[in-house]
Amino acid sequence: ESFESFKEKFSMDQNVEVSEEELKKLYISYNFIDSVIDKLIAYCPDIEKVKMNDNTKRKLIKDALIKIAWQGMLFEIYDTLESSGDVFLEIYFEGSKDNLPKLRILNSKNMVRALMDSYNRYTHYVYKETVEDSNPTYSGNIMIKSRRERVIIFEKGRKIIYDPLLGEDGKQLKDKEGNLSFNVKVIENRTSYKYKFPLIHIKGRKKQREEFSSIPAEKYIDPSLTLDQITSDMRQINRML
Repeated sequence: ESFESFKEKFSMDQNVEVSEEELKKLYISYNFIDSVIDKLIAYCPDIEKVKMNDNTKRKLIKDALIKIAWQGMLFEIYDTLESSGDVFLEIYFEGSKDNLPKLRILNSKNMVRALMDSYNRYTHYVYKETVEDSNPTYSGNIMIKSRRERVIIFEKGRKIIYDPLLGEDGKQLKDKEGNLSFNVKVIENRTSYKYKFPLIHIKGRKKQREEFSSIPAEKYIDPSLTLDQITSDMRQINRML
């Protein structure tokens, strides 16, 4: 979206008429925000060392970190903290016999609300995501059977999934009273974290009364657009010369 932001920030001289296509040819960006975030992540600590006197427990934790692919998630967590402010990890198990909790990194943009009580303590998290049912075809294409917006409510002790019921026309069904119909699935927490959220919320810089943390990368936008303007102007000057 940098080009649209560039147009809004730097207006052209009224006497100079430049078309949208011409302006796109002149505009050049080096994705400075991504570069800054990548450099910051490179300096972040590699949190995988387990300091513990018990060698057996240390080995169990190390093995668990490998099984849940913690190393790959860690750098995504750092990236999301810088670009989105908050990181949300859903806790889940792969079947009833699975005894190792897995983590799914949620899209922070899809966490629409984080409700709090009068003492600024979290009570509910509301997450919306677009899901689709699809199958591969023999021709190599993908056949999408349905696409819908699913809502997950995270609360202490459980999570509730509201999955829309769709008709053959792809539209959401309604009951006799005209209310939208959902397939509601309640997943209770296991005893090990019975009274906790089935969600890990890693916060950045956040005021107590605010639902979400501030986004550090927002501070890079204006300097990045200024650098885009400089590089674009230099490119135009060189072309004119």
